[in-house]
Amino acid sequence: MRWFTDRYCRARNLGCNRYESYQCCPMPPGASSFPYMRATSSGPVGIVVFTEVTNTGYCGLCDHTGSLNTCHPNSPFHTVFVAQISQCQPGMRFPEQHPNARIPVVEQHAECNETVPINTASIDGHDYDVTGTEAERNEIMADLLNLSDEEFAAKWASKYRGPATDMDDMDTPTTLATTLSTAIAPASSATNSA
Repeated sequence: MRWFTDRYCRARNLGCNRYESYQCCPMPPGASSFPYMRATSSGPVGIVVFTEVTNTGYCGLCDHTGSLNTCHPNSPFHTVFVAQISQCQPGMRFPEQHPNARIPVVEQHAECNETVPINTASIDGHDYDVTGTEAERNEIMADLLNLSDEEFAAKWASKYRGPATDMDDMDTPTTLATTLSTAIAPASSATNSA
């Protein structure tokens, strides 16, 4: 589940990776700067559940739903979770059951079970850990909005995770590779060739 700054869900984003069904991804700082969202899943079939934001920034009551792997407008801002609907796979209904019959298992799980922290910041096709103290986490999230790609890469090189995950239609990262290799590489002495 990722919050994006652009309408195509390809630009800078914050997100909750490695989440389970019914786990809420909370509201990021500066939520109005993230007017789009996308949730992807390599596991069971599910739906994205958009919820009202509670006074603590977590998932509240269901507002509307959407499909996985789709870039959704999210303004005004709603928190989200993914509801697994593997109970709806073909062959799970009785032959005499109406195709629009309600499924009790899904209705029992109409809200999220817990919240997972925002743990990933992505910029220019590269992922960074959003871990550490609350102050450090907030600084990383604020810098995602306020620093240039190169400034962010240099400042948070120690948090670099690798090429962006969960970004199936994002262009291959290229412009940040040189900055990262320079920021991460140990200083080397210059050699002269004759």
